Amino acid sequence: DYEVEKDGKRFALKVACQVDPRLEPKLLLARAQREVVCLQQLSHRYIIRLWAQGRWPDPRSGFFYIVVDLVDGYTLGAWVRRTYPTLQEVVVLFMKLFEALEYMHERGVFHRDLSLRNILVTREGEPVIIDFGAADYAAAEELTDAPLPPCTPRNRSPEAVLFWRENRLNPQARYPFKASDDIFALGADLYDVLTDPTPDLSVELPVLNGAVPPPSPFKATQGRVPPELSSYAMMLLAPSLEERPASAKDARRPLEEFAQLAGPEWRRTRVHPVA
Repeated sequence: DYEVEKDGKRFALKVACQVDPRLEPKLLLARAQREVVCLQQLSHRYIIRLWAQGRWPDPRSGFFYIVVDLVDGYTLGAWVRRTYPTLQEVVVLFMKLFEALEYMHERGVFHRDLSLRNILVTREGEPVIIDFGAADYAAAEELTDAPLPPCTPRNRSPEAVLFWRENRLNPQARYPFKASDDIFALGADLYDVLTDPTPDLSVELPVLNGAVPPPSPFKATQGRVPPELSSYAMMLLAPSLEERPASAKDARRPLEEFAQLAGPEWRRTRVHPVA
């Protein structure tokens, strides 16, 4: 990615370059073009905005590129370890993320890789969902020949992991990605933000999509995360699909209640002690 400028305004330029020899050039281009199609359907304050697309240096055979907003801030993981957010700040941030996810799903778009690195937080504390290279939309053609779409394995839902185990040797199997998979991934991000002061740097992390549930945020932080917020985070990661929210709207409602009812201790308490 590059920082570029036009008419005194700064943007981010993404170029579909062949940096990994294992990737098929046509697949790389197809993913970039898929990202354009998805972003063209979205216009939301918490989702990266597409400004332009084209090829360089030759308009017919050059490298495919897109121009999007330049976000002045941090990845979600870096935001946690740099700013030491309060409980209230985390609740409000994820409330906004689920708002963006609800908007996205209403338009038939699935992000499919809502990891800590694909969510940015501006210096003003506003979230921005980026990188739709693995995204999908209604009626889109399948680009990969694997059972699961490319994503961060840690953030895969239990049902996706089960599908992989049962179909990893079946070349025709394709997992039907659903809204619940994006919701689980965002729940995984919330869990990591609440339980780890350096979530993007830690190596040994508890499994979130296995048969044994991870320690609750309340337990992992020795009580700094309130029981109600801890229970909510664990609900997002429940092994059974029936125990998790059915939609991003359902997942957002408890956060709205936390944001409205949170007392002074929520506004002053930092999720992790300041180093």
